Amino acid sequence: MKIKIQYQVRPFLGSYIILPVGEDVWKDPALLLVNELGLDILRLLSSDTDETEILRWVLEAYDIDEATAKRDIRGYVAQLQARDMLSDADQLED
Repeated sequence: MKIKIQYQVRPFLGSYIILPVGEDVWKDPALLLVNELGLDILRLLSSDTDETEILRWVLEAYDIDEATAKRDIRGYVAQLQARDMLSDADQLED
């Protein structure tokens, strides 16, 4: 899967606002507020990747157990899919 919109990032009160830009602003003009992990995942999605690669990266970069990481990644990817921000998504296995 890969992020399929153009966006800019703006820091905001310890979080980050994701702003669609160009033609993508008309697809979903709403802002997306993410934390540092959410921003890191968006950056990973700048190139074609899957949830397994994201999980591997999150487990190496953050002090989090695998079950919690899977749940959080799935939820975040679902939010991005609901906003039509991703190309086809590969699901994590249980």
